[in-house]
Amino acid sequence: VCICVDRYMAVAHPVFFSSYQETITRICICVVIWIFIMPYSIIKGLWGIMSVSGIFGGVILFAFGVMVFCNISVIWVLRHSVAGKEKMHPVKKRAFKMVLKNLGIIAFNYLPPVAFMPFVSYYTYFEYRCQISISVFSIMDLSCSIEPLLYISKMEGLFGMWCKKKASETPDDVKV
Repeated sequence: VCICVDRYMAVAHPVFFSSYQETITRICICVVIWIFIMPYSIIKGLWGIMSVSGIFGGVILFAFGVMVFCNISVIWVLRHSVAGKEKMHPVKKRAFKMVLKNLGIIAFNYLPPVAFMPFVSYYTYFEYRCQISISVFSIMDLSCSIEPLLYISKMEGLFGMWCKKKASETPDDVKV
């Protein structure tokens, strides 16, 4: 959510973003988020999964709404910034594609739990705990690994740097 908001501010409000791009602000926001997450996690760990499921549902709905709003707004701004031109700048085009992919990942990973939440009361405790919640929330947890992998695939990464380094070495430099 913080990454989506950061991207939204950079694209939709660039003047404000460039003038208010301090590390201390980001650290404070992260501390506030941790202040909310830690008690929730402790309560959930000590009293069980069902004791705070309503809070968890609200957090997921809020996160989903913010991420979708930010990504759609970024797509809207990037798309309308080339209204009179025939071609989009390559950097904007790459950013547009990346945000579109992130929106697809968010929709694929977060939509099942969000669509499932209004129907929790229709299932028995066993059906909810043992069948539905495990599969639905496992899909949502994939987003924690898919987006970073997408990010790494777009940069050269450690493997790419290692291969370039090895390719630039001469056979005399390589020791067996």
